Parts: sequence; C-alpha cells; structure tokens
Amino acid sequence: MEPWSRSRLILVGAGSLVAVVAAGYLLRTTIPPADHWLVTHAYAAPGSTPAAVATTVSGIGTLIAVVALLVVAALTWRRRGTREGLLPLAVVPVCLSLLALQGLLNREGPPQQPEAGTYPSGHVTVVTTAVAVTLLIGTTWRRRIAALGSTAILLVSASRIALAEHWLLDVAGGIAGVAGVALLSYAVLHRPRPQTVRR
Repeated sequence: MEPWSRSRLILVGAGSLVAVVAAGYLLRTTIPPADHWLVTHAYAAPGSTPAAVATTVSGIGTLIAVVALLVVAALTWRRRGTREGLLPLAVVPVCLSLLALQGLLNREGPPQQPEAGTYPSGHVTVVTTAVAVTLLIGTTWRRRIAALGSTAILLVSASRIALAEHWLLDVAGGIAGVAGVALLSYAVLHRPRPQTVRR
C-alpha cells in the first residue's frame, strides 16, 4: 500500500468518527426533516404484516451477519493455521464501543420509542461490524461478502426505521462509525513493512 493511500484512509476514517460524534451531539435535540418524514410515512404499525416482516429481518439479519463472521473466522483459522489472519477480530470491541455514545449523548428516539439513547443504532452497528471485520480478515469471497453484507446492512437499517425503533440518523451513525473504525484498522493492519537491506 502506497503511503498516500494509507494517509487518505486514516484521514477519511478519523473524519468519519469525528462526524459521527459531532452529528450526535449537535442534533441530540433536533429532528432532521428526513427523520420526521420517514417516521410519519414509513412507520409499520404494531401487529401489521410490514411490522412482522421488519421484526423478522431485524432479528434474523443481525444473527446471520454474526454467524457469518464466526464461520469465516473459523475457516480462516483452519486454512492458515495462524493467529495473524485473525487479528481483525480485535477490531470488534473497538467498533462495538461506539454504542457507548448511546448513553453519553442520550439522544431521544422516535415518538414510538419511549427510551432515549438510540444513537447510534445497536442492531445496525453490530451488523456493520460483522461485515467490516469479515472483509478485514481478507478472504477469497470478499466481493460476495461485500455485496451480501451491504444488502444485510440496508435491510436491517430499513427494518429499524420501519419499526420506529430508530431514526435514519441513528442507523447512518452506526454505519459511518464502524466504517471509520474499519478504515483506520485497515491502514494499521496493512501498513508497509520496512525493507531490510542485505549487505
């Protein structure tokens, strides 16, 4: 990896994390127009078929993403027989530490959600973490994982919004936060090794 590329990854990754924290703080008492429109027009009433579908997608989608990460990690361990390939797993607790923002910012959720502290979305953060770390492990199925992972993230995000468990900003914060950590982690894990000069 070229030095400028690493620098760009670090810059974008750090910028994403700063933006996530800043957005949560500055908008902790503000409802953006997009959030207001979605909770009004895309809300699935309890007991309805859309609500049942959204609940299923939210739960099963999150579970599948976590199981997929564990399967890829196990296969990587079996094929490489080394711990080096599993170093990206150390990124998991770093990504999940973003959920501490829920208590720190205590941003109010949609009217249908009585509890505060919905930013960022826990489900979306977990799913995005599973997808990001699976990609960081680096497998031959990277393109397929990226495609399926993106679909899972979008579906779970939509389900959380449809159930009025989270605002759009909540799910966006979870995705952007994990993306920031993943970019920084990639820059660190793939830093160029110094070349030794033979005499």
